[in-house]
Amino acid sequence: MFGPVSGGHFNPLVSFADAAFGGLRWRDAAAYLPAQVAGCAGGAVITMGCGDACPFYPGKRYLDCDLPDPAGLDVDAVRPIRDDIHQRVRHLLSELDATG
Repeated sequence: MFGPVSGGHFNPLVSFADAAFGGLRWRDAAAYLPAQVAGCAGGAVITMGCGDACPFYPGKRYLDCDLPDPAGLDVDAVRPIRDDIHQRVRHLLSELDATG
């Protein structure tokens, strides 16, 4: 489909068009589209270390979470990554709630 980048990083219209022309299974589009629409409407765009490869949505706040890839790591090595994500999400939610 789009290579190593998750479909969640694309504009919802791109995923819809790709599904309509057979490049993306509708089953997969059903999972991508709600997340994409929510991401476009939300107050922040969270990226996972993709830098300039991520799309730009004007007027949105960006939070780049450059995290280690947990693939191939054991549970003990993944726990600190999970904890870091948890802390970042709680912090972001408290900021969004304060500006809400």
